[in-house]
Amino acid sequence: MRERLAAKWIALEGHFDYHAKLVDRFRKAGGDAVRHMWISQTNENGKPLSQFEREALVERHCELFGTWPDTWSIPEKHQDLDTRVGERIRSRREELGLTRTELAVLLEIEQGNLEAIETGDVRPDPTLLVEVAHALTAHLHWFFFR
Repeated sequence: MRERLAAKWIALEGHFDYHAKLVDRFRKAGGDAVRHMWISQTNENGKPLSQFEREALVERHCELFGTWPDTWSIPEKHQDLDTRVGERIRSRREELGLTRTELAVLLEIEQGNLEAIETGDVRPDPTLLVEVAHALTAHLHWFFFR
């Protein structure tokens, strides 16, 4: 049992080391390079971004510009972002057994506003999305990436 637990800790440490290396790699990239990589969804070598690279790039974008990258600047495959974020909010809410009314009360917003967010008709502002993530015990990036 201890050996399996030790192996899991070693694997987790490797995971965090890898993420730290990616974040350091993107810290060397300037604003123009970060924007280009985000829009093209490719790394500095022109290869498609891995999930780890995408998360590290978001972190770098936030460091440089103080905001999340513009998800509408990604090519067509991501143009349904509002709908996808809304669906993920709804699915997580349902997974936790919360009604729309209960979540709206937690967020201190109207139930109709939450419904519009869940259907993708309204894009939640970043502050509200942070509150949604907290209420649903989810990481922010979970709403955007699969």
